[in-house]
Amino acid sequence: MLGYYKKYLLVCLFFLLLSSQGLANHGTLRINPFNTNPINTAGRPTSSFATELREALDHELAQQGGEHHAPFVFSGGIHGESPTLASAVFATVAYVPERINQTGTAITYAAVANDVCWTIISADNDGITGWTRVGSGSTGAYYYQCEGDTTPNQPVLPPNAAWLMQITVTSSALATITDLRTMRQHGIDSVANYASLAAAIDEHNDTGDSQVTLAINQRIHVTTSTTVPANMALLFLGSGALDLDSGVTLTMARGSALLAPPTRQIFYGAGVMSFGDGTIDTMYTEWCGAVADGSTNSRAAIIACAGFAGVRVVEYLKGIYQLSGGSVEIPDGQIWRGQGESGQTIIRQGSANTNALLISGGGGVTLEDLEVRGGSGTGDGLVITDPSADDTVSTIILNRVRFRFAGRDGLSIGGGTNHTMYSVQMTNNGRHGFFCGATNVGAHSADQIRIYGIHATSNGTAGVGAGIQMGITGGAVSEYCQNVTIAGGKADLNAAQGMNIVNISSNIAVTGMMFEGNNQGYVVNSSGAGITCTSCRAISNTTQGFDLFTQVQLFAPQASGNGSDYRISAATNQVAIYSPVTGNIDDQNGDNICTGAGTVGCNFITTGPGVRTVLGAMATVRWGLGTTLRMEMFTRNAQAVAGATAITEVMSDQGSFLVVQGLDTAASNRFIDIILAGRDSTPTVVSSHTVQGTPAARTYTGNADQRAYLAMAASSYDVTVWRVQMPNPN
Repeated sequence: MLGYYKKYLLVCLFFLLLSSQGLANHGTLRINPFNTNPINTAGRPTSSFATELREALDHELAQQGGEHHAPFVFSGGIHGESPTLASAVFATVAYVPERINQTGTAITYAAVANDVCWTIISADNDGITGWTRVGSGSTGAYYYQCEGDTTPNQPVLPPNAAWLMQITVTSSALATITDLRTMRQHGIDSVANYASLAAAIDEHNDTGDSQVTLAINQRIHVTTSTTVPANMALLFLGSGALDLDSGVTLTMARGSALLAPPTRQIFYGAGVMSFGDGTIDTMYTEWCGAVADGSTNSRAAIIACAGFAGVRVVEYLKGIYQLSGGSVEIPDGQIWRGQGESGQTIIRQGSANTNALLISGGGGVTLEDLEVRGGSGTGDGLVITDPSADDTVSTIILNRVRFRFAGRDGLSIGGGTNHTMYSVQMTNNGRHGFFCGATNVGAHSADQIRIYGIHATSNGTAGVGAGIQMGITGGAVSEYCQNVTIAGGKADLNAAQGMNIVNISSNIAVTGMMFEGNNQGYVVNSSGAGITCTSCRAISNTTQGFDLFTQVQLFAPQASGNGSDYRISAATNQVAIYSPVTGNIDDQNGDNICTGAGTVGCNFITTGPGVRTVLGAMATVRWGLGTTLRMEMFTRNAQAVAGATAITEVMSDQGSFLVVQGLDTAASNRFIDIILAGRDSTPTVVSSHTVQGTPAARTYTGNADQRAYLAMAASSYDVTVWRVQMPNPN
């Protein structure tokens, strides 16, 4: 913010320095006035007091100014072309250094065809040799001189005069007017000198006019649309403000500037501002009446200032901006910036069941260094939605933003693509901290989300609410999240899950997350593919650390102090846990982690020490890295085998080593066979052993479905198969 103040403060300092000269104590200083002091050394008026006082008052300040100001025109001083030698009426205020206020006057030039004339304004009432005076006495300040030919030989400027223009005469017409004026030396004018803002702008909007700062030190009523030119800056001083009528647009052209303190209102009325590219660095909502006091309803002011055309950056001061009566939609392409996410700048919704902020347009929005709070009840903090379901809402960036105390979700994303977040926090929200794929934000699912550093803590109530929620349990297929990357962070103390992935959410890669003190740590119940959690830790969660219902891969997980470190439930053969692994693979009660009658497989890919697998119908263990150098171990049970029955899943081309154990229903005959098999070959019995009694003969065959089959010659047997699949020789 200090950078913004720089130009404004420099201008104000100029006025301060001028005023300080008048306040200084000059009692001991030498005084050398231009004119006679009407007070004698005895402190008594001289005999010529009246004359000398008038002389001093009329000329002293002007002559002082003449020491450091060249002659200049304050306003007016130029006329246009004319079909005759008579100009239009024009007025002029100039300092030469005396102030000249020439009322509206026309000049009829005594010129010849193909002539060049020069026009000046002068304080000399006695006439100037070689120049023709227009008017007489105090009413005549215009002088002109014509060359008598077409050669522009600019004459010498007389003393106490200022240039106005050069005129080219064609036949008997004033054909070409060249502006020779030198405008205000310090480039500062006041709108109070004019009948309206439009009149002040018009005065300084001629081609070639120098840069000027137009001081606005009172509330100005603007009734017509107009444009502030590139050579002008608007400086708001004291109570200066613009009251824009409905339907009025004040346009700041590219190259113009606006200078105002960020803490007070300068725009009133229903009219609007339009800013050219680069006109302002930062817009403050205080300029439209916002107040960060935690009670004033600033919604209308924020909507107004953020809605001005050409606004790129909206900066919020320290404090709480209260919203009431509805949410605020952030315009496309804007950057909203506060003073820090840790409560220094807060945008808070005061209406129940109402979201605070909404993004639903074309995107390109950035929020940084602020806190967002949704309304109580069902209010969310920030909602990002794509109602058209066409991914037009894209490239949303959140940088150091905290979402807190929303009645429902802190951040809710229901659509769009290519959203990136850095160092975000979701704290004390009524349901979820971060929610992706919610029904309240539209039908289209979010895509391409990257989160670098997230802290979701203390979200949810009464066992409901996750720190991070992907999709809706039991919701429509559209209510999911996909292509999400989360790198680094923590989800702790949430009422339900630290992170919950459901529905068909897919391609969700989590790295370096901590799940601590939740009811459940990391939960996956999604039918989508590509769900991974790498170097994740689950610590001191009440029920499960990792609760895996459907396909997911864990790489080097760590779990400790949970009710169950790992639980794998429901029908699946898509769960993989890669070494190294810490924690108990079965739960602390000794229950089978592969629970439920429908369970068809638990897949542990691990060489970690101390890992114990208590498995259901089928299990897989893999060693190695990658896809070609990996050895896999499978177990499978087959009940009541009599005729040819599949005892393996699809086998690979690399070949498999099988250990087959069978026990008849009477539990009196048991065998163990060692088999070599490939997916396209007939199994070979390497060794056959009788363990108990007299087992029936066995026949091993292959099939087109690339599995191994076993047929018993008599009775039926329950069979357990342990199969090791070799790595690819290549």
